[in-house]
Amino acid sequence: MPYAFSQDMPASKDMYTQISDRVGHEAPKGLIVHLAFETATGMRIVDVWEREEDFDRFQAERLRPAVDKIMQDAGVSRESLAPPQEQELKPVEIFGEKIPKRKF
Repeated sequence: MPYAFSQDMPASKDMYTQISDRVGHEAPKGLIVHLAFETATGMRIVDVWEREEDFDRFQAERLRPAVDKIMQDAGVSRESLAPPQEQELKPVEIFGEKIPKRKF
């Protein structure tokens, strides 16, 4: 069962780029597509994963350590920020020039 979500984060594009660089540019196992957008209030992330467990593993092994290090370097504590606003999405179909069509 695919797992998809959108998440609005109170982070600048620069902070997002630092996190992305620290996470690495190799696509994690199970990631179908990752989109990052700059918004008026920060960044919006839209992800689609093969399974929620794939995202959970990526978050624990690569994402959370990268975010924690960038926040520590910036002198920001996780507790001082509002939690990201997350919305689970229910994919129906995904496709693109470089992404094979998938129906769910």
